[in-house]
Amino acid sequence: MADQTLELPEIVTYPDAPSVVLPSQSSQLRIRAEHGLLILLMTLIFLVRVTNIQYNTLFVDEAIYSNLGEETLQGVFIQAGTGWIFGSYLYPSTAAIANKLGGVVGFRLYSAVLVTIAAWFVYLAARQVFDRQAALWTLLLFGLTGVSISLGQFAVIDVMCVPLLAIALYYLLQGVQSTTKHQKLSFAVAGFAFALSVLSKYIALLCLPALVISVAWYCLMRGESIRSIIFKLPWLYFILPVVIILGAYGLLYFKDLMQVFSGAYSTQHEERLQIISETWEEIGTVAALGIIGASILAVQILNHYNARKPRNLLLVGVAVAVFIGAALSIPIYQTLTANVRSLWKHDVYCLIFLAPLAGYFIATLLDRFTLQRPGQMVVPRIVAAVITGLGLYWFVNQIVGLMQLPLSITSGITASPKKVVLWPRRRQFTNTTFTLDW
Repeated sequence: MADQTLELPEIVTYPDAPSVVLPSQSSQLRIRAEHGLLILLMTLIFLVRVTNIQYNTLFVDEAIYSNLGEETLQGVFIQAGTGWIFGSYLYPSTAAIANKLGGVVGFRLYSAVLVTIAAWFVYLAARQVFDRQAALWTLLLFGLTGVSISLGQFAVIDVMCVPLLAIALYYLLQGVQSTTKHQKLSFAVAGFAFALSVLSKYIALLCLPALVISVAWYCLMRGESIRSIIFKLPWLYFILPVVIILGAYGLLYFKDLMQVFSGAYSTQHEERLQIISETWEEIGTVAALGIIGASILAVQILNHYNARKPRNLLLVGVAVAVFIGAALSIPIYQTLTANVRSLWKHDVYCLIFLAPLAGYFIATLLDRFTLQRPGQMVVPRIVAAVITGLGLYWFVNQIVGLMQLPLSITSGITASPKKVVLWPRRRQFTNTTFTLDW
């Protein structure tokens, strides 16, 4: 058999052909580091909520939701909970199941899982709009802010509302850049999640403007017109689940809703300045960073559209005011009505919208520093060191301190006074059966 030689084809190169750029080793290492940070942060966010999960004795609301949920699962509605808990039976029912499976540990673990899920979807929402670095800062700010940690340590009705709001935000943002078919599905999922969040706690309805404005800003960042935002996005697929679910619920529980919204069971008057002070103490740092981030974003959007310079400052101010006002809609409402009830829990709702803006600002600031020449890095490094030191001081004093606050109920619900210590400040609630001294 004659020897056969294998001839390789001639390699022809085309000088004008686009070259394939492989990711550099440094970029690969950066991606790996970011993935490691993501895993570390998610683990820390969860563990910080479940460590010493039985350290605090039962909070009154936890017992109420558990008992109400037990009755609901048995088909008993003697207490008519939808007339005074400011939500449906959705959370109490699921909390009762967690209580059956694991007792106090079970339904508090359930809360930790739900708030951790909320942190994950807030991270995804920030990554959808910005980059990984901004999303990681967002995750840090949302997951390790004191009120967020505290919420994840108690079995209260808000722990179901917060992740559902975060899911609604993420799917709305994802739907903006999806294809037509997936866009409709994303908006429908967002509508379903938002409707369930309102059923979890009715006050979530006040977050609707923040959801819509977030979508509008994202579209403007992508260079889309206001007309396309209004007419081209499949808003109908978002609206229909909300109208159908909440409309049906409203018809079934109309009398209970009228009783709830009368304010008889959800009002606790406080000085307006005190409400503002408490809101600032709990989320003021994140809100301030968020305002700066929103301002930077507004300037970039206006520059993209070549807005006239004399109007720039006014437009930026109005845009930022509207966005931040929507994000802080619940504290603003409570300030106007002088009602401090559940304020610290409602502040966590605001973090869903403020944390991404704050994370964006921090990431932008750090990027600006890294673009400096080596000789110009002295001042930025000093600033970074100061920020790091202040951040550690804030973390130790504002977060770790809150985690170690004792919670105790001296006895059962009888006519004798009880004490529940949650925060350094003191507030007093009274009714015919018990007294809570905060």
